[in-house]
Amino acid sequence: MKRLELHKLTGAGRDHLEDYRASDYGDYWKQGKHMSIVMEQEAGIVNKMMPPSNGWFADFGSGPGRFISTCLDEGRRLLLIDYAWGAVRQGRVQYSGQALWGLSADVANLPLRNSAVSGAIAVRLIQNSQDPLALMTEIYRVIEPGSFVVMSYFNRRSLLRAFRFGRRCFDEGHVFEHKARWGNMYGTHPRYFDKLVHLVGFQSVGRQAGSGFSYQITSNAKWVRVMAEQSPSFLRVLSWTCALMDGLLGPYHLSLWQFVLLHRPLSGNPVSENADAQMV
Repeated sequence: MKRLELHKLTGAGRDHLEDYRASDYGDYWKQGKHMSIVMEQEAGIVNKMMPPSNGWFADFGSGPGRFISTCLDEGRRLLLIDYAWGAVRQGRVQYSGQALWGLSADVANLPLRNSAVSGAIAVRLIQNSQDPLALMTEIYRVIEPGSFVVMSYFNRRSLLRAFRFGRRCFDEGHVFEHKARWGNMYGTHPRYFDKLVHLVGFQSVGRQAGSGFSYQITSNAKWVRVMAEQSPSFLRVLSWTCALMDGLLGPYHLSLWQFVLLHRPLSGNPVSENADAQMV
């Protein structure tokens, strides 16, 4: 197994990295039993999409590490990478004794050598980035040629959003949506994401999957959240219904969160200097 090589951070450095309490984002997943539907669904998508790999495996934008149990595997060393050291530290403490390491860094400026990791996930990461091209380019740089990345993005053209917000959802860009407690939220149009993938040099593999239907239903209907808390039978029906809907919507790029498996080819061209202009 190869040694993980690091180099010094350029730019701000650790002293200027945000160190918010992990509970800020961790509490998001503890709002009620209805959130367990999204948790289980996304873990299942990652597990199904992720090809086996040995060596160093990165969770970009890991937070406290909600995919640790999904990503840990024999022969694999898991590296949690997040801007917030407090969140990374919580994941390491929870899974102490495992083949698990933590790194506080901006994913758009990683202190890793080229081709340092042999696989990765980047779930709910690009939605917090103002510069998705820089983010994707850096991820491409640090994974080995021939390796895979499971990535998700916040789909501004999802079916229920289109019903609610209308024409604004069809702007083919990467657009600021709102301010959340843990950072800015940007919505990405599927066509923009496809263009980004192609420009950076990745290849999309297989059909996309989706999640988030349950979140959209429960966030706008308090009675659904109450019923999910009070009735295990209702929670099971809700989980089945939302999995069915996302199963239908995901392949057509209409779910709220779209998951795609990206492959870095064994050979490819680096991003051109006028890449920003090509994304406009």
